[in-house]
Amino acid sequence: MTLVSGTSSLVFAFQSLKSVWDTLRNPDLSGIEKFTSVLMSLTMALPMVVNGIRSFKNAQLGLTLPALVAAGAEK
Repeated sequence: MTLVSGTSSLVFAFQSLKSVWDTLRNPDLSGIEKFTSVLMSLTMALPMVVNGIRSFKNAQLGLTLPALVAAGAEK
């Protein structure tokens, strides 16, 4: 489940970062409109990146921890 959660968080974050790029390239927006749009997108994207990385890390621990415990029990 954590791999799915991490993947969806990172996809959402990359979509938000794409929104930043599209906003900066839009000639119809004023400077303040670009600033507020970029700020909103980044405040949504950055926590999703952190959450996605944390989910992948937890998934890796979940996969390796039982193997380490089992290896320790065999000794």
